[in-house]
Amino acid sequence: MRDTRGGYLAAEDGGSVAGALGRETRRLRMQGTADGAEQQQQKAESSACGECRAVGVDQAYLREYRVAVCAKCIGEMADKYSLLTKTEAKEDYLLTDSELGDRELFPVWEKANPHKSTWNNMLLFLRMHVEAFAVQKWGSLEALDEEFARRTDVKRARKEKKYQQSVAELRRRTRVEEAERGRRERLKLKPAHEHRFEPVVAGGEQADDAFTLRRCVECGLEEEYLDL
Repeated sequence: MRDTRGGYLAAEDGGSVAGALGRETRRLRMQGTADGAEQQQQKAESSACGECRAVGVDQAYLREYRVAVCAKCIGEMADKYSLLTKTEAKEDYLLTDSELGDRELFPVWEKANPHKSTWNNMLLFLRMHVEAFAVQKWGSLEALDEEFARRTDVKRARKEKKYQQSVAELRRRTRVEEAERGRRERLKLKPAHEHRFEPVVAGGEQADDAFTLRRCVECGLEEEYLDL
């Protein structure tokens, strides 16, 4: 730096400090303008529907799922943008609780349960997220359908086996009852009946305690019981 006697200092290479500062200010201003334009461009892109490019996206989908889509496309593309409960995601796409609990894989929209306010909040999943993970897990939607059919067959076979076991048990009990009925007929035993009791000696009258003696009017069976 040297004194040029002109009221300001100039750099040795001939450029003034004021000029250098001016150039730096203009550069920063231009950089700020470029950054602002880029931000405006990003904001405009985020507010445009990813399907039809219409301006004005559903703010709930953008907030909960980070998906820019308009209400019109949500209604027209239900196979992609419809919402699934946790139970539907598990049953339709054969996913587990631990998989659906991963918030990096599945962002959820948590809403109050419409059936009862005291129940746990509903967790709503976006179908496109669930289906994409199911394809990755099972290989394809066709493979998912095959696994679903296999599990259905296993469940049906298990149910059929349980039914056959119930039928076999019923037949066994029927045979036992028929054998007992035949035995009673051969020995001329009276068939089993439901006892109908009437009091014989009431407590406090001919007994020293509170017990009451009662006798069945059909078979003569006697028993004591405490009359509270």
